[in-house]
Amino acid sequence: MKKQLCSPLLVLFLVISSACFAQNKSRAKCISAKGYWVIENNIKAPGSNTIYFYNNDNVMIYHEKIEGIKLNTDRRKTLLKLKAALEQAVVAWEKGEKKGSDSMLVMTVFRK
Repeated sequence: MKKQLCSPLLVLFLVISSACFAQNKSRAKCISAKGYWVIENNIKAPGSNTIYFYNNDNVMIYHEKIEGIKLNTDRRKTLLKLKAALEQAVVAWEKGEKKGSDSMLVMTVFRK
């Protein structure tokens, strides 16, 4: 009886664990190897966000205040757009270009 119970439980465990690993792969495409980003927002004003981009040395390379767009960070499409903007900012910073907050790098990526 125990042998009959252990076999289906083992199969169930393997199916659940493989599903967990598959979810992590899709999330990995949204993570940049060049740096990271932080979103600062206010719960009372959901349409106002400030996005900070940092390189891997924890140096802030760019920031931008966004008005009128509610960023849903649970969506994969939003994460990919933030990754694209981050990589553009890192490349510009490595070239020595000083990007001000008036260059609207993030807004350009979200309007595409």
